[in-house]
Amino acid sequence: MSGPRLRRAAPQPRSVLLLLRARALVIGAPIFALAFGALAPSCKRAPPTEEQAPAPAPTTIPEPPPPPLPWFVGSWRGELELEAAAPQEGAGLPKEWTEDPGGGLGPATLSVTIDAERRASGTLEGALHLQLRGVLEDDVLRAQLVSDDPPASPGNDDGPSPEADPTPPQDTAPSSFRGTLVASPGGADSKEQAPLDPPPPLVGTLRLSSGDSLRIRHARVSLERTSAPRGTAPSP
Repeated sequence: MSGPRLRRAAPQPRSVLLLLRARALVIGAPIFALAFGALAPSCKRAPPTEEQAPAPAPTTIPEPPPPPLPWFVGSWRGELELEAAAPQEGAGLPKEWTEDPGGGLGPATLSVTIDAERRASGTLEGALHLQLRGVLEDDVLRAQLVSDDPPASPGNDDGPSPEADPTPPQDTAPSSFRGTLVASPGGADSKEQAPLDPPPPLVGTLRLSSGDSLRIRHARVSLERTSAPRGTAPSP
């Protein structure tokens, strides 16, 4: 004789809810994994559709050209005529002034070079042979001329020692000459002024005398610029 069967108690509503959630997770996990795997590649950055332009090269600024050289820089040259210039009237004049013994008379060529520092150097060739040293100041050339044959030192036939002063010697021998040159653009009374290209000639007067001052010479000078370095400006 069998006893009555026991009936299983109905599950509680909370238990059923938890069971359903568990089943949903088990079934949905593979589906979620598949969906995420399909979407993941699309989240990556898309490659650029156009080639990236190269960076521009650095801009190089050319160096500015050097400033032009002053108008006076270059070589100057002029032909002149040396003439006797001793006074001929007046009391107590030396005989040699009224009866010039000659020498140092006639044509000559004056060549001068002026640099950017306004220093002048050159030579006088022809009736006399002299060296020139001077400076251009306020557009006026002032220079000294002395003999280009320096006197030998006493007891030394080989001339001055290497330690001698490099400035032109002041030879006072009677046969030597020395003097001065003063010249300006167009002359002292000229209204011409730089800038002009080519510049006006340097016009002035050359005055010389012998070492004993008994022979006096002068000449009108007009120096034309014969050459100039490239880049020389027409203005000072």
